[in-house]
Amino acid sequence: MLLNSIKIKNFRQFINETTVNFSTSKDKNDSIILGENGSGKTSFAKAFTCCLYGMTDFKDSSMLHKDI
Repeated sequence: MLLNSIKIKNFRQFINETTVNFSTSKDKNDSIILGENGSGKTSFAKAFTCCLYGMTDFKDSSMLHKDI
């Protein structure tokens, strides 16, 4: 399976809609997620897991942004 992008909406730190595009090049097919502490890298990974498997392992079961 080749994923082109993922859209995250109101999930933890991601308020409104955020789109992350992945590399789809046959030669350069790696995508790297970089960011400061607290910027949402783990939340992004959990959103990705939630999309694929319908669950996460957060201790706080509320997955929506706190302002929503």
